[in-house]
Amino acid sequence: MGNSVDSRDSPRIRTNFLAKIKIMPTSTEVDGVAINLSQSGAFISSTSWSAFQSNDQAEIELLLPAEFTGQEDALLLRGQATVKRVERDRWGIAVEFHKQLKTFDVSRIKKAKATT
Repeated sequence: MGNSVDSRDSPRIRTNFLAKIKIMPTSTEVDGVAINLSQSGAFISSTSWSAFQSNDQAEIELLLPAEFTGQEDALLLRGQATVKRVERDRWGIAVEFHKQLKTFDVSRIKKAKATT
């Protein structure tokens, strides 16, 4: 029988990172969860998946927790993407990044300090 070969250029990791997707050039913003992620794209699960169509241009924000990055603060990654597929049965969208994830704009999100 045949072997399944993954033709992706970048390996995917299974994640549960919070995501926000803004459909360009509209002001529509949708919250979701990136359930897998690579340098070239992601699958984002969202109850608002029906707001998207294939080939929509979008701005993506991904929140990487400090526990994942090994940093003191969480990181917010921001970049551009194109919606490649809308998957109703999986309640989400597949996006392809315009440039590699490692080149996305990065902001630090400081943890709130506990007060006594």
